[in-house]
Amino acid sequence: MSLDQKVGQLYSVWTASKYGQEEINEIKRIINKYHIGGLIFSLGNINDQIISHNIFQEQSNIPLLISMDAEWGLGMRLDDGFSFPYNITLGALRDDSLVFKVGQRIGEH
Repeated sequence: MSLDQKVGQLYSVWTASKYGQEEINEIKRIINKYHIGGLIFSLGNINDQIISHNIFQEQSNIPLLISMDAEWGLGMRLDDGFSFPYNITLGALRDDSLVFKVGQRIGEH
């Protein structure tokens, strides 16, 4: 890898599938120009995110690290995703086994 590629791998860029082709074109430009290492997905729906993910992976010479700010489930960012209880709600529960079960479900999701 060149020095530019190594530096680019340190960066992740926010993207939202709900913004359509214009957003896809901009992220493809960023991948090509800056050799970014990852993407932080947000806002949209599951199907559009899958399509965007595949386009971006094909665009990058190095596999992209994919992430999302979704601590209470995909529904936090994606219209058709499932949402779990907020963490403050889980913290208020008096039964740790329920929190454990939520954690298991999140892991399965």
